[in-house]
Amino acid sequence: MDPVEQLVHVIFADLDRDVAQLVLNLYANNLAVTIKVLKEMGYQVVGCPPAQDRRMTPVDKLVTLFADLTRDFADAILIATEGRLGVAIRLMVEMKKYHGWQEIHEGAPVPGLEPMIGPHYRHLAHPTRGTPFHILGAGAFGVTFLCLDTRDLTGRTRVVVKVLRPDAEGPGAMRELFLLARLSDLHILQAIGELEGVVVERGGPGCVCLVTPYCEGGDLDGVIRRGTTPGERLRIMRSLVAGLRYLHGTPIPGAPYPVLHNDIKPANVLMRRDRDTGLLEAVLADLGLACQYSGHTMEGAGRLAAGTRGFMAPEVATMGNCQATDVYSMGCLLWCLYTGTDTAHRVEQHLEPDELAEAFAEVPERVRVLLVRMCARAAAERPSIEAVGKALEADPAVAEASTRLENPLPAEAEQELRAGMGLEAGRPVTLVDLRGWLAKLTPASCPAQALVGLLQCPEVTSRHAVLADLLRALNSMCDPNVEGSANPRAALGKAGVVDPLVGLLTAHPDLPATSPAVAEQLLRAIGRLSWDDENKASFGRAGVAALVRLLTAHPDLPATSPDLAEQLLAAIVNLSVGNPENQASFGRAGVATPLVRLLTTHPNLPATNPALAERLLRAIINLSLDKDNKALFGRVGVATPLVRLLKDHPNLPATNPALAEHLLAAIGNLSLDDENQASFGRAGVVAPLVRLLKDHPNLPATNPNLTAVLLELIATVSVDKENRASFGRAGVATPLVGLLTAHPDLPATSPDLAEQLLGALANLSADKDNKASFGRAGVAAPFVRLLKDHPDLPATNPALAAHLLRAIGTLSVDNPENQASFGRAGVVAPLVGLLTAHPNLPATNPALAEQLLRAIGTLSVDNPENQASFGRAGVVAPLVGLLTAHPNLPATSPDMAEELLRAIVNLLADNPENEASFGRAGVAAPLVGLLTAHPNLPATNPALAAVLIGTLSVDKENRASFGRAGVAAPLVRLLTAHPNLPATNPALAAVLLGAIANLSWGNPENKASFGRAGVAAPLVRLLKDHPDLPATSPVLADYLLRAIVNLSLDKDNRASFGRAGVAAPLVRLLTAHPNLPAASPALAEQLLELIANLSLDNPENRASFGRAGVVAPLVGLLTAHPDLPATSPALAEQLLRAIVNLLLEASFGRAGVVAPLVRLLTAHPNLPATNPALAEELLVAIVNLSADNPENKASFGRAGVAAPLVGLLTAHPNLPATSPALAEQLLGAIANLSADNPENQALFGRAGVSAPLVRLLKDHPNLPAASPALAEQLLRAIGNLSLNNFKNQASFGRAGVAAPLVRLLTAHPATSPALAEELLHAIGILSADEENRASFGRAGVAAPLVRLLTAHPNLPATNPALAEELLVAIVNLSLDKENRASFGRAGVAAPLVRLLTAHPNLPADLLKAIRGLVPQLHP
Repeated sequence: MDPVEQLVHVIFADLDRDVAQLVLNLYANNLAVTIKVLKEMGYQVVGCPPAQDRRMTPVDKLVTLFADLTRDFADAILIATEGRLGVAIRLMVEMKKYHGWQEIHEGAPVPGLEPMIGPHYRHLAHPTRGTPFHILGAGAFGVTFLCLDTRDLTGRTRVVVKVLRPDAEGPGAMRELFLLARLSDLHILQAIGELEGVVVERGGPGCVCLVTPYCEGGDLDGVIRRGTTPGERLRIMRSLVAGLRYLHGTPIPGAPYPVLHNDIKPANVLMRRDRDTGLLEAVLADLGLACQYSGHTMEGAGRLAAGTRGFMAPEVATMGNCQATDVYSMGCLLWCLYTGTDTAHRVEQHLEPDELAEAFAEVPERVRVLLVRMCARAAAERPSIEAVGKALEADPAVAEASTRLENPLPAEAEQELRAGMGLEAGRPVTLVDLRGWLAKLTPASCPAQALVGLLQCPEVTSRHAVLADLLRALNSMCDPNVEGSANPRAALGKAGVVDPLVGLLTAHPDLPATSPAVAEQLLRAIGRLSWDDENKASFGRAGVAALVRLLTAHPDLPATSPDLAEQLLAAIVNLSVGNPENQASFGRAGVATPLVRLLTTHPNLPATNPALAERLLRAIINLSLDKDNKALFGRVGVATPLVRLLKDHPNLPATNPALAEHLLAAIGNLSLDDENQASFGRAGVVAPLVRLLKDHPNLPATNPNLTAVLLELIATVSVDKENRASFGRAGVATPLVGLLTAHPDLPATSPDLAEQLLGALANLSADKDNKASFGRAGVAAPFVRLLKDHPDLPATNPALAAHLLRAIGTLSVDNPENQASFGRAGVVAPLVGLLTAHPNLPATNPALAEQLLRAIGTLSVDNPENQASFGRAGVVAPLVGLLTAHPNLPATSPDMAEELLRAIVNLLADNPENEASFGRAGVAAPLVGLLTAHPNLPATNPALAAVLIGTLSVDKENRASFGRAGVAAPLVRLLTAHPNLPATNPALAAVLLGAIANLSWGNPENKASFGRAGVAAPLVRLLKDHPDLPATSPVLADYLLRAIVNLSLDKDNRASFGRAGVAAPLVRLLTAHPNLPAASPALAEQLLELIANLSLDNPENRASFGRAGVVAPLVGLLTAHPDLPATSPALAEQLLRAIVNLLLEASFGRAGVVAPLVRLLTAHPNLPATNPALAEELLVAIVNLSADNPENKASFGRAGVAAPLVGLLTAHPNLPATSPALAEQLLGAIANLSADNPENQALFGRAGVSAPLVRLLKDHPNLPAASPALAEQLLRAIGNLSLNNFKNQASFGRAGVAAPLVRLLTAHPATSPALAEELLHAIGILSADEENRASFGRAGVAAPLVRLLTAHPNLPATNPALAEELLVAIVNLSLDKENRASFGRAGVAAPLVRLLTAHPNLPADLLKAIRGLVPQLHP
């Protein structure tokens, strides 16, 4: 026994030979391994109990058996074979013979299977299971596949391909092939194709395929199990009898004898749908046992009995088959049909006549008799099939029964139908009568209930011809040309026509393939009925998805059935027009994808079928009105095919204007989606649009509507930034300006077109380069012409006026050339005219008012000529009028308020005349009113608040007006309420602080008002909360400091800032930003000026600054930036002012302030000439720091201060005349530094201080009268330098100091006491030198001194110090012999005696001086 026999008959109980052979082959005939594998697969060993644990799944088993098989493919094979592992393995074995297998996907090539079934067929996916291919079955003769016939261009024809096994191609198989090649009757299953006279398709090597139509109704067994109506049973019986009549009565071409079927049973009858009627028709199939019959013998079948138990005649077993045996089998089949018994339940028993008569009771008598005889025991008693067929044809009752409506309609519909047809009571409704009645219906006599009832009747809807008549009648009555009450659309809708129509569409998705005419009528009906709004909504609720399914399933309809495609698209158009819910439903159902596929696959539709192209575009237009649908169309790539249409058909505006309009409108609607705009741009939409403009310049005259759509599309697409640039590069400016120029009267003749043209211009000019292109193309002149020619546009066409003004505003923003062009073209006067003529625009048309104000604002920005023109044209009064008349604009129309204020700002900028005009027009009050009424503007509308505050002018008169209007309080309120503005809105914070700075500049009243309003606290809070402002926002920091600087010029405000704690944050700024003079000089200047101002005359603030540590950073600045006087003089001045005003001499000294000050003095010797103010501050600093501070004096000396100070004195001898204050500070510095400091006295002496000081005395003899303070400092310096310093005394003497001092004494006897004191002090000290005493004597000093003594006898009481200096001078001078004589001659004795007499209680120092004098006078 071979191994296969052992496996099948000995070892295993349920093993198939093929499986045994296969596994042996796979494992190289190794019997032990094969047994192990088969056990794992679940096969039971003989005598063993059933396996309890079958660990391997059927998929595992297949994959184990076939090493190169994937799991997905194995799973598909098992699904196709209903999970029967043995059948699956046999199938795989057969497939292995034909070039192996590969995993198959729907629509993909099938390299492994295609050779088996021929090149013309491809597999179908299983409709419900989703398997890669659909196998109908596998049996002894081969494998059967369900396929698509690719030779059908529609790709919808399904066929059955039976792949015959090579070993099955024996007599039986070839007999079936032979017969099928020659049979041609509608009631016999036909074969497809022809090869050598045999109906086959040759596949791979050794493979024959039998190809037959696919019968979608299944077999008769399934129909019987579902149940049938009497009419259906009659139709099936007539079909089967006719088929058997054909086999028995018609000789086959090429053969002399009739054919016996030999196996008639319900399982061998297939049901297919008739393409014309739509009814399921029965056909005889499976001729595998068929043969020819000569009357005596059966050709090709021998004498073997053939058939199926329960359907075989009694004599078959003994005599074989004949025509009578086929009649017997047909009788049994008809009994099964009428009793509802399928093949499996037909038992093998003879049917008695009574039983048969009862089964066929519903059949007319004449035929019933024959049906009973067909099942007779004796063959001779059976009628021929020819007799049965003739009886069926001849009996009118049969014909009527097969066409009558068996299922009654709803009562109301039945009543209306019978009344309309004029039927007598009891007479049945037949299909013939029904079709005749449908043909006569008119809209005026529409039986709505009856028609809807018929649509719900399966007997009508299953017959395609009748259904087509019904739908045709429906369409005729709903003809769009019949309007008003005569059109029954509404009545049909109320009768419920929608649901059955949608039901038909849903139940028969393949209608376009199976019955295009019915599908066309059905879609036409839906389209026409949906002209009624209620019906449209009903269709939407009933579900539009069925239409989308049709569109998706039949993408090639425009080529295969254009009329049907047009009706489908018309239905979508009608259902979606004006119905947002339906538009959304179509979108959700996925309509975008199939529509875009149609566009893509049929790009030439505008040429081949313009009407269909128009429907398609209208569908896209309507559906894209829904926002979500726009996005859906964009995502499935609608841009590319639409742009392709535009490019491929550039002459559409001339050849088909309506289609061109729809194409442009579709692109326009879709472009309202931002992503789609970009997609259209990338797809290249710009160039063909510009080409249309250029190629059809006269379009506004020939087709205004199309032009409007084209311009609207350009406006929409150009919202996208990249597209705007593309339009510019494509040269859009010239044709658009050309249109504008050539058609100046468009606002009157075609307002819509004018509106779209201006809208396109406005959008395109948002691109910088496009602005310039439009300007070069001369856009200004036609725009201004429109304005002038149509001054009443705001009243007659507000939308057009708004577009015109928006375009002007957009073209002129950030484009000085266009601004100038508009100005030269005379735009100002008509704009002001509009403003004046329509003062109530903000109330009547806010959007238009906004565009008008924006145009004025953009035209006047940074354009002095336009600003002046607007001013001369009288723009100020109407603008202020708007501001006054509409105080609540920030709340009601923030954008318009912003444009109004921006226009005012732009007109004011650098234009003193306009500023003054606005002031005179009373702009202050309404602006302050806005501020007061809307304190929360920074939160609700920051941009508006910024513009509003920015309008506060720097004009002096306006500042006063704003102050009187009470501007301080609302500004301080804003500042207080929004402390975090520098972080949340720096620009607004800067404008707010700038306004406070401007208003407080040069206006003491406003400073005081801000102080009373409590401005100090919020400003200091800003300083504290935002310490890093100089780095993060220098401009804002500058405004903040400038505001505090201006406000701190008020004494009370200085105190307020001090109490608010201003010192600490300012010092923090100074410390944190040591490099500010280099990084931001202006900001550093403001900071230092602020410190200087706040510490002026305010001891508390000075102390606060000192405690906050102000000294170190100030000295650090001075040290780090020695070149400030040259690089930033103003900053240097404020730095020195701060040091001066703080009066923190000791601290500054300890911090090392001296060295950098001296360095400044040394490095900039020419400061008195180049910057007197700075030089003065520098000297004041030295004066203050050295006053009453011995340490600082010593430091200055060590730092070498003497040389540069003397240098200044020498280089600028005329300072007392040119800059008395500076001269005073210079002399004060010298005086202070040399007071009580011998080292400094010596340093000044060595630096040659005496000569320039004496020169000053000589050159300015009238100083005591002209500048007493300066004269005092000069004399104090001489005195301090000479005190106890004999070298300096001698130097002054040699320089000739005596004569000018005596001259002063003589010329100004009645000078101020302080000056007199310094003069006498100097004379007294200098006369300690012997040479000097002689010089004073020769200069005549005695007389004026004695005169002083004589003239002021009461001096010791009124001014003891002066009296002392006078007497000391006389004492020192009288040490000289000649001088004593001179004093005597001058009469010094008398006044001295008078002093002693009058003042017996003189101070000790004075008495001492007199006692010293007397001995000298009287030796």
